[in-house]
Amino acid sequence: MRKLLLGSLILAGLTCIVFGDDQTPVGRADSPVLQAYFTRELGQLQRELALTPEQASQVKVAMEATRHGTATKTVAQVLQEVCTPAQFAAWEQMRLPFERRNAAAMADAATDEVDKTMYLSAKQRQQVEAAFSQIELANRIFHYSAHTKAEVETHLSDVAEARENALAKILTPGQLAKRTQIAQARLANPLPDMPELSLAAALPSDR
Repeated sequence: MRKLLLGSLILAGLTCIVFGDDQTPVGRADSPVLQAYFTRELGQLQRELALTPEQASQVKVAMEATRHGTATKTVAQVLQEVCTPAQFAAWEQMRLPFERRNAAAMADAATDEVDKTMYLSAKQRQQVEAAFSQIELANRIFHYSAHTKAEVETHLSDVAEARENALAKILTPGQLAKRTQIAQARLANPLPDMPELSLAAALPSDR
């Protein structure tokens, strides 16, 4: 059941977005969710770190490389290279609140995807958002330290499973049955324009 749900949701682009090892998302380069994520994150960095145009340009290049799965450095590594010591120290101080905001935003987007097919009640939506926010924040903090590709892949699978376990406690039996049916249909008929997701290509080559 777990593999069925996760496989179909990844194919359809509906799972939690797959993330690189500083927890920036990778996957479909044309995804509106990914584009909005990077635009929002770059804007926050420019405002809160007072990045110069040259610094912002270099960070944007790094984000674009991450979005297209061609990055050789994490965005955090690029920030450390291009920022002044004072700016990077400020980034370290703001990182947890920054991650909380981003975790909440990603949880909201993930909840929207669930709501499209499950038609959540107001109470269910609140519960799903709260559960997804906690999972997403823990997920992002995991990526503060270095991990091997195998560890990251295992962790991402665990995160997806945690989301499904959370939904199993919130959705009604009827909603869960419908979710399983949708997953089965998507596995049987994958979308033709959905490129295959490659964790190996998404992670930096030195890991």
